[in-house]
Amino acid sequence: LIRKGIMMKIKNELHWYRVEPQVYRTGVISEVTIIANDPRFDFTDEAPYKVEVWSLTRHGHLGVCENPVFVSAKDKKLVFCYRFDKEEEYYIRIFRHDETQRLVQLSVYALDEDLFARRPLRGDLHVHSCRSDGKESPAVVAANYRAAGFDFISLTDHRRFAPSLEMIEAFSDCKLGMTLLTGEEIHSPDNFVHVVNVGSRYSINDIYLNDPDTYRREVEEILKTINTDFLPEAYRFAYAACIWVVKKVREAGGIAIFPHPHWMKNVYNVPDELTEALLMNGVFDVFELIGGFNLLDNNIQIALYNELRARGLRIPIVGSSDSHTTLSNPEVFDARYTVVFALDNSPESIKEAILNGWSIAFEEFYPSNYYMLHGEYRLCLYGKFLRENYFPVTAALCAEEGLLMRQYITGAEGAKEQLEALAGRTEKFYRLMFKK
Repeated sequence: LIRKGIMMKIKNELHWYRVEPQVYRTGVISEVTIIANDPRFDFTDEAPYKVEVWSLTRHGHLGVCENPVFVSAKDKKLVFCYRFDKEEEYYIRIFRHDETQRLVQLSVYALDEDLFARRPLRGDLHVHSCRSDGKESPAVVAANYRAAGFDFISLTDHRRFAPSLEMIEAFSDCKLGMTLLTGEEIHSPDNFVHVVNVGSRYSINDIYLNDPDTYRREVEEILKTINTDFLPEAYRFAYAACIWVVKKVREAGGIAIFPHPHWMKNVYNVPDELTEALLMNGVFDVFELIGGFNLLDNNIQIALYNELRARGLRIPIVGSSDSHTTLSNPEVFDARYTVVFALDNSPESIKEAILNGWSIAFEEFYPSNYYMLHGEYRLCLYGKFLRENYFPVTAALCAEEGLLMRQYITGAEGAKEQLEALAGRTEKFYRLMFKK
C-alpha cells in the first residue's frame, strides 16, 4: 500500500523516550514514568537524575523551575509523582545529576475533568468513492484512511447513501479499530446548496428521488410559514429546501453539515446573503469550516465565519477533505480533517461530541510538517499538543491495520485474523497514555 498523503513526523525525542501517561487530570497527584525507547538512552542507577517540570504559562517568563526533583532510576525507568494544577502543556526536562545540559525535553498535558473524560479522535466527515465521482471503491477508501491514521470516516457520495452501507458491510464480520459512519451528500432539486448528512439511519436523497412532487409541495409549504423577505427572490426556495433537508436528516438520526459555501471551482459559490441567513438562523447543525479546496477559498470562508462569530454566531465546526481519491491528491486527502473529543469511538458518541462543540478543524500543508488548527482556543491548545505528541504515534500504529484491511477485502488468507489481532492496538495505546 503506497500512500501519498501527509506523513506526520514523529519527533526525535519520542523515538528516544516515552512518558506514561502523556495526559493527566488537573489537581491530582499522579505518577509519571519515563522510559527509554532506545537502549542507548537507558537510565542508570549510578546517580539520581534531576527532573524539572515546567508550566508553560507560569514558568515560561521566569527562566527557572521552582521545584526540581531528584529521581533515582529503577529498572531503567524514572518514576516520580507530581500534581499538575492547571490545564495546559507542561515540559519535563531531564538532566544528569552533575550536568547543566539536559538529556531530553518531553511534553505532557493536564486536563480538567470534563475534557479528560473525552477521547481525542481524528476523522473525516466528507469523503467520496467511485460510486459517485471518486476514484477508489468504498472499502478501499476506508482502508486507506485507516492506513493514514484516521479513527473514523463517513463516506458521503453525491446523491448516494448506499455506498456508505457498502463500506460498512465490507467489514461487517471483522473487528476494526476504526469507526465507519453512514453518510451522503444531498443535492435536493432546485437547491444549489449542498448538505452533508452524517450518521443517519437511511437516505435523504432517496426521499426526494422517489417522490419529487411531495418534496416540492413540502418545501412550498415551508415557504408559506416562514419569513424570507430578507432574501432575494432567487434564494428563497433554496433556503426553504435546506430547512426541509435538515429536518429530514435529523429525523433520520443524522447530523446536517453545511459544506464549502466558498468553494469557487466551476463557479460554485453560495451567495453570502444566503450563507449568512443559513448560519445565523441556525438552519444547520454543523459548519464545515475547512474544506478540500484551495487555501484562498478556505481563508475567505474563515474570514466570513469570524465576522459572523463577532455578530453572535454559535455553531459547531468540522474540517473535511471532500476527498475524491486517497492516492493522487496529497494536498487534500489526509490534509483536511476533524479532531473530535468524544466519550468513545462510536457513531453516537462522535455525533454527540460534534453537536455539542467538542471538535476542531485541522489543515495540513504538504509536503511540509506545518499545520493550522481552528476552533475553540482551549481545544486548539490541546489539539496542538496532540498533533505533535499523540497522533503521529497513533498514525504509525494504524498503518499496518490499513494494509490488512486492503488484504481482507481481496480475500487474502489470514488477513482477518491478523486484522482482528491489531484492532485494539490504538485503544490500548490511548488507555496507556491517558491512564483512566
